[in-house]
Amino acid sequence: TPSNSSAASDVYKRQDNGSFVTLRDKQRKDDLQLISQALRNYYQEKSSYPVVEEKIKIEEADNLWSVLEPYLPEGEEWSFADPKYPDFYYGYISDGENYELSARLENKEDKEGIAIGDIVLYFIVSNESYNPSLAGF
Repeated sequence: TPSNSSAASDVYKRQDNGSFVTLRDKQRKDDLQLISQALRNYYQEKSSYPVVEEKIKIEEADNLWSVLEPYLPEGEEWSFADPKYPDFYYGYISDGENYELSARLENKEDKEGIAIGDIVLYFIVSNESYNPSLAGF
């Protein structure tokens, strides 16, 4: 018979492959929605988005956070990081007129995701014709 720790580990693996994955992917999408809203608020005031010519990891972009922080909803501390960072991360790239946000999803069957090679990415773009991550595919 399996030990209790082995049985508990099996339960965790089943949950991790189901409900925890769903929760983490939902957090990713929700985080990108909030970041997107901050970017739109920034654009309304500045008439451009923060320019980043090569995709960056948002978790490591302190300068981007200092620029966007005033445009996030007030009353809460915001610290956006993928739940599995650094293995997974949020991406950002912008030419000033358009932006692309991305997050890698764990659920490879997610209908909102786009498969690129063996990974699935979720995108929010300011303009449907601007999607540099897909330009090569």
